[in-house]
Amino acid sequence: MFSKKLFFSLVLSITLIISPTIASASLKNENDINTIEWFDSLNCSFEDNFIEDLLKIWEEEFPDLEELETMMIKETTCKEITEWLEHFVKEHKDHIDQVNKKYTDNESSLDNKDSDASENEQDSSSDVADSDSSDSTNEQDSSSDVADSDSSDSTNEQDSSSDVADSDSSDSTNEQDSSSDVADSDSSDSTNEQDSSSDVANSDSSDSTNEQDSSSDVADLDSSDSTNEQDSSSDEADSDSSDSTNEQDSSSDVANSDSSDSTNEQDSSSDVTKTDQEVFTPVHVKEAYNKDKTKESNQSKSKTVQQSKKIITSQASNNQLFYNGVRDQRVIQLKRWLEILGFPISQNPTEHYGPQTAQAVSNYQRSRGLTITGAINQSTYDRIRNEANQPLQFGMYRDDVIQLKQFLARAGFPVPGNTNNYFGPGTEQQVRAFQQAYRLTVNGIADDNTWKALENINSSILYNGVHDAKVVQLKKYLAILGFPVPGSGNDFFGDETERSVRSFQESQDLVVTGFVNQNILTLLESLANDYLRVGMYRNDVIDLKRNLERAGFPVSSSPNNYFGLQTDSQVRAFQRAQNLRVDGIAGLETLSALDIVISQNLFEGLNDPRVVILKQHLATMGFVVPGSGNNFFGTETKKQVRSFQAKYGLSVTGVADKNTQERLSQLANGYLREGIYRDDVIKLKNDLAKAGFNVSNTPNNYFGSQTANQVRAFQHAYGLVVDGIVGPATLGKLNEVINRGPLFGKLIVVDAGHGGNDPGAVANGLREKDLNLDIAIRLQRQLESSGATVIMTRTTDVFLTLAQRAAIANNANADAFVSIHNNAGGGTGTETFWQERYAGTESRNLATHVQNGMLSQIDMRNRGVKEGNFHVIRETLMASALVEVGFVDHQSDAAKLKSPTFLENAAKGIHDGFIRFFQ
Repeated sequence: MFSKKLFFSLVLSITLIISPTIASASLKNENDINTIEWFDSLNCSFEDNFIEDLLKIWEEEFPDLEELETMMIKETTCKEITEWLEHFVKEHKDHIDQVNKKYTDNESSLDNKDSDASENEQDSSSDVADSDSSDSTNEQDSSSDVADSDSSDSTNEQDSSSDVADSDSSDSTNEQDSSSDVADSDSSDSTNEQDSSSDVANSDSSDSTNEQDSSSDVADLDSSDSTNEQDSSSDEADSDSSDSTNEQDSSSDVANSDSSDSTNEQDSSSDVTKTDQEVFTPVHVKEAYNKDKTKESNQSKSKTVQQSKKIITSQASNNQLFYNGVRDQRVIQLKRWLEILGFPISQNPTEHYGPQTAQAVSNYQRSRGLTITGAINQSTYDRIRNEANQPLQFGMYRDDVIQLKQFLARAGFPVPGNTNNYFGPGTEQQVRAFQQAYRLTVNGIADDNTWKALENINSSILYNGVHDAKVVQLKKYLAILGFPVPGSGNDFFGDETERSVRSFQESQDLVVTGFVNQNILTLLESLANDYLRVGMYRNDVIDLKRNLERAGFPVSSSPNNYFGLQTDSQVRAFQRAQNLRVDGIAGLETLSALDIVISQNLFEGLNDPRVVILKQHLATMGFVVPGSGNNFFGTETKKQVRSFQAKYGLSVTGVADKNTQERLSQLANGYLREGIYRDDVIKLKNDLAKAGFNVSNTPNNYFGSQTANQVRAFQHAYGLVVDGIVGPATLGKLNEVINRGPLFGKLIVVDAGHGGNDPGAVANGLREKDLNLDIAIRLQRQLESSGATVIMTRTTDVFLTLAQRAAIANNANADAFVSIHNNAGGGTGTETFWQERYAGTESRNLATHVQNGMLSQIDMRNRGVKEGNFHVIRETLMASALVEVGFVDHQSDAAKLKSPTFLENAAKGIHDGFIRFFQ
């Protein structure tokens, strides 16, 4: 029985007849390099002489062997492969019997040894050289050089030197004095023989055997092996180009690119070397059998068979797919994988596995802690393939790294530097940052989850070359913000769009990428829709400019949709005037304040009842608006407002803003002075005449220079401040002189609550501010008739702050203060309030007398006298009271309040209360 080891070598060699590549594929992996162990593990048993019979027919080729080949690749079970082999042998039994007869004489020489055997004979030598690298032996006047390269090598020698070129082109051999050279190539071989020398050239793996004096050599290599005997040396050069060989005096040099061996022999020496770089084909065994038939010695036949068996066994343990010198289409893909892993070989990889490929493989093996051989076995091949095709990670060079970097950049994680195919530390850092930001596994590897997240995010990103409906809105936003994109505003994101996006990103101190992710689109939308600012083009900029003008901050007489520097300046001025944050941006706070101011202001084009009062006040101050005094604010009104503003040092805008209205109201309703047109000027002139300071026999409502002179004369006569203004002191002294009533010498301030844009309570067709003013004017007249000097906080429908009302009383150093109000809230009746902060006792007494006086004059429910924390009675320094005459939202009270008689009686009751208070 043959050993299982020899049997597997036989099976491997059979598959080599059909496809060496498929045979190599049957080897498993690096952890199970010796596939013989796999076969041993099957524990297959066969009939006696079965393997022996299979070996005898092996030198013939059978189509059936393709089935065995397929079974080996699929690692078929022992039972299946055994049944097939037994069937195969039985089916070819006739041939086996014929072969048995031929090999009867040789059976005794067969054995099952797995180790190397060598024999030395007198005047004969045999060498088998097999190595991973080149070995060289020089003996007695012979030299051997080995050159391995992908280019041509040349060796010139004298005195027993020779060159042999092995290449992909033709080789030539010149011999003298019984010398032999072997050239192995994929093209033609040439053999010249003299004096019983022989050469054998095999195109895939050339062997050369030179014999003299009954010597034999067997050499098995992927490239050429050479044996030179008796003062002869051989060199082989294996390259991708041509080599030249020069020979003199029976010497030769051999250089083998993949694994060159050189053996020089003298005086019956024999060496046998086994390596992992052999690839054996069945031709060798056939040759060995052919030699057996021609040899005269059975012992030589036996030795040849043993050597063949040794070579087969050695090749069965060899699992290298590629190594230096091999040509295979798969080498192209191997080189690409190595380049991906950072071991580049060539930009245009070929099928040739040369020294550069071997070096790259060695570097890869070194980096992975593998045994450094420079060759590729199945395990290494699978490992390289798997690594190159695994998810992108640090150190890889792969085309999809470019897309990864683009995706990262669009997602807001740009990788610094050029967008190349290298996955470096910068890329890994940004992958980790992205994974952390999106709560993925942070490993720096572009795994499936990371890719899916990137693709999902990038699907919503707009960039150059994209057609998307959102691009239309994007262009609108860019145009609004001052970065218009030329064209029709379609859905295509082109070069011009990218240019505008880049300009926008630069203006916002963003990373300038030229594409738009959701964050940038949101920012664009926010800026374009919410905040008017410098550089924007938007239709509501026109409204902003008009409103600024109405607020007293005009920009242009013909406003457009551009928010320029002038608009920015006026917005800042408005913000400063309103104590807002001054940034020039018309944000929500600014726009809200603008609306409030505009609601208070009077401006050109406005139709508002307040305009009637404005014109009256302007007329009072000498700025008469032509016309009927209606509620329209036209160009003439604007002109008079500007004149007033200019005279009294106000901002000349032509808009009756808050400051203008307040100043105008104070002057028109306050102290009489030169330039005023007011009905009470007539009374003033009459009173001056009664006091001996006559102005005119036909007094009118104009306070002119003559009136002013007479007022100064009166002031001087009674020791008052001489200013020509009829203030509270002047009026009081004038009333004292001409009228000595029960309230003579008393200065009372009467305040009509609310007014202007503050209507107070509104119900049942009544507005509180109107009722308050009506009662206050009636009260003024009655108090003055009793000799009191009365100061009104307002005599028209204007708005004053609470602080202004209190200040009028305090500045006048009044003797008493009363604020007229009406109530709401579902109740009924009359009530009066006081506050104890200043003159508390006097205030409570005043409130009590006023409440009793009203109840004596009007039929109302008594709600009593109460202490209240109202500003106007809390902040006044004299005796103060606040009356609530009735409820406008109570049907019965409202009906009474609509009666002029009721209002007159209410004023009379307050008047009576003052008389009782001062008694």
